[in-house]
Amino acid sequence: VGRYFLVPLQHVTTQSEWQEIVSALREGVEPPIWYDYLFSAKKRIEDGDTLAAILDLAIASEARIRMFMDEMLPSELPAGFKRAIDRMNMSDVTANWQACGLPNIPELAQIKLLFEVRNAIMHRGRDERADATFFTTASKAVLGLLEAL
Repeated sequence: VGRYFLVPLQHVTTQSEWQEIVSALREGVEPPIWYDYLFSAKKRIEDGDTLAAILDLAIASEARIRMFMDEMLPSELPAGFKRAIDRMNMSDVTANWQACGLPNIPELAQIKLLFEVRNAIMHRGRDERADATFFTTASKAVLGLLEAL
């Protein structure tokens, strides 16, 4: 027939991601929310909504980072301290990454940039760096972050 198709390279779900999802489903628990936002980001970029796709990536990252930090807190920590930690903005968290107890990851610079671009989109409605190329790079960093945490 002489036709051909271009299929974009897509993320292949890792064994640990599948295990996390399988475990949650077996226990009747909802999969972690960051996967919802990760898949939403993928759908939005396919639909051409780059800004929303980037926002979804940032939400997925922030949800996972905050959950990781929450899991590290001692149960006897007073509620006021927990609320103060919950109010930390992501710029402060990324600037004090290791001091917040987060593991050193190679994607940290890209995650910081993702939050910077996210903030520009949220506060100014745009960012000149927010394009499909940035999305591709940022989504790889988010996948690395999710794998590390």
